[in-house]
Amino acid sequence: MGNSNYITSLNGLRGFAAVLILMVQFVPFFPVLKTLHLPTNNYLWADFFFILSGFVITLNYGNAFENGFNKDAYKTFLRRRLTRLYPFYAVALVGMILAELYRMHVYTSMHTELVVPIFNNSLDGEKSWPNLVLSFLMLQSWGVHKSLVWNVPAWAVSALFFVYILFPVLLSAILKLRSNVIVFGILMLGYFLVDVFDSYHNPYNFNLLHALLGFSCGIALARAYVTNSGNHKLLRNDWLLGLLLMACIYYTSISSYTFPIFPMFCLLVHAVARSEGKVAGALNSKPLQFLGNISYGLYLTHFVVLNFLDMAILSNFNRSLTYFPLWQNGLLFIAFLGVTIGVSMLGKRYLEKSTAPALSA
Repeated sequence: MGNSNYITSLNGLRGFAAVLILMVQFVPFFPVLKTLHLPTNNYLWADFFFILSGFVITLNYGNAFENGFNKDAYKTFLRRRLTRLYPFYAVALVGMILAELYRMHVYTSMHTELVVPIFNNSLDGEKSWPNLVLSFLMLQSWGVHKSLVWNVPAWAVSALFFVYILFPVLLSAILKLRSNVIVFGILMLGYFLVDVFDSYHNPYNFNLLHALLGFSCGIALARAYVTNSGNHKLLRNDWLLGLLLMACIYYTSISSYTFPIFPMFCLLVHAVARSEGKVAGALNSKPLQFLGNISYGLYLTHFVVLNFLDMAILSNFNRSLTYFPLWQNGLLFIAFLGVTIGVSMLGKRYLEKSTAPALSA
């Protein structure tokens, strides 16, 4: 099943989606962005990344497990995944620790108590010792507590690592179900049930289920891509692809429910992978390719940089980012974005390893 072709349009789409997710963190700190009326539920695009990762991982590693479990191939797979993910992940987590220590210093100098205490011993504590250890082990999303800890966006990396461990099992199960219609039916039902249970504001964490369902859909999409099934002209229509992309963006501005947008993301990945039209050409543009190449760093570091900047502004101007006039807030946003991009570029060069397959994670 392996196919190592580099689908550049998906890389551009990944860069576009990464920026949409980052906006969720930006808006509360930068009121200037509220004037743009950006979609408010862009965190839903995390499910897109799980689907995309399952698709790409299967194209690159699926042939190693197509005929059953291979111990040596499995070791190589996990080693490459860890080599790809962990160095940048660990450095970003250390950066988050330093940001929290800086916050403690600033608050102490202002004679203000920390809103979220750090280094306590409670497993429920967002910045506790136990959760710090779990974060370094990439296990913080494997529990059932609802809160996101330390470097908050890294929950998705932890969940992704979980499904990487299960990759051969998931691939085998999906290959045994020869009909993609049955596979997608089961996975759609799973997403519907997750949405239903999550809507009751229960204390459980469904992040792992989101990763599991999305990644599995990516595996099924890769099978369809390699076997050329579902290659209908309609799915490669440029107008339809453009409308589908706009529909995904619009949906995140009106709803926070995952289930309806989940099949739309699946169609989007499938259509972009096959398209050679104008939309694919736009996704192949240099700015989006650049953002796609550094998207992992953008995702890992933006929250760290944001916390440092927020404390630096508070320390030097005795007011938070939100209390600046819009034009000054806009300049601060540009500065923040520039620093985040710079840090991501450095991480891409020195921390992300070349053993990674194209577009992974």
